[in-house]
Parts: sequence; C-alpha cells; structure tokens
Amino acid sequence: MKTILITGASGMIGTAMTEVLLAKGYNVIGTDKDPSVFIGKPNFSFVQANIEDKGKITSIIEGSKIDALVHLACSVDNDFPSVISSTQEKISANVDKYLFKAAADSIPDIIILSTHQIYAQAKTREPIRETAPEKPINDYAKMKYESEKAFFKAIQKSDSKAVVM
Repeated sequence: MKTILITGASGMIGTAMTEVLLAKGYNVIGTDKDPSVFIGKPNFSFVQANIEDKGKITSIIEGSKIDALVHLACSVDNDFPSVISSTQEKISANVDKYLFKAAADSIPDIIILSTHQIYAQAKTREPIRETAPEKPINDYAKMKYESEKAFFKAIQKSDSKAVVM
C-alpha cells in the first residue's frame, strides 16, 4: 500500500485527511508541532516536529519511501491577523524552499493546500476560475501566493506530479 506524508497532520484538515487515508488502508506518516490523535494506530507513524525543523522533516523524506506528500502545515497560522512580520515571511519562504526541493527530488505526487484568499473577492456571482489572475488581498494571502510560486519553481524540472488545492 502507498505511503502518504502529511505535514500539519494534527490540524483540522490534517486529522480528517489522516482518518480517511487510514480507513482506506494507506500507510500515513504524520508530522505536526502538536501531538496526533492517531498515535498507536495501525499504519500510522508520527514525528512531532515544527515544519521549520528542516533536519527532522528532511530526514523523514530522505529516510522513507513516500509515494505522496500532502503539505498542510504552514509556518504562520492563518488565524493570525492580516499583518505578518517580515521575519515570518522569511521563515515561511525558507520552509517552502527546503520542503519543496526535498519533495521534488524524491516524492512522485505532491499536493499543497493553499488559500482562497489569494484571489480577490469576486465582484459578481461569477465563480472564481483557475484562469483568474491572482490578487492577494492580505499579507497571509501574499505569503501563500509566494509559496505557490516557489512550489511550481521547485517542481518544474522534476518528475513529480503536483496539485495546489
């Protein structure tokens, strides 16, 4: 069975995704700064680590045969106010740089979770389309948009299949 690495595995979306993947029989490796409710469950291994801990996270990627990465963790929580410091932006950019490079070099399928906030609020009832130009509306959205650009740059020359959701 395939092995999926989930960063941010203890968050709301990470917990739900872990539960579904385990129920379907996948092997899941979870990472998060907070403990996981799945510790001790079959087919689940967990490394408690902040996404900024390059050594721990890259050792997971390099030390395991991972079929897919679902990147849900962010070095800045989106519950923060719209003002994000330049230090937080730099930390996020460093995380993106090392994680996307490590993943593009060794993981065939990569999914990152972005945010609807990188698109300006629609002025009409017309839905946002994938071809719509990005218009980040706050600092958090700008940071996530930069993350998406870094992601696509990192995987350009790799064989990885990538999805931004």
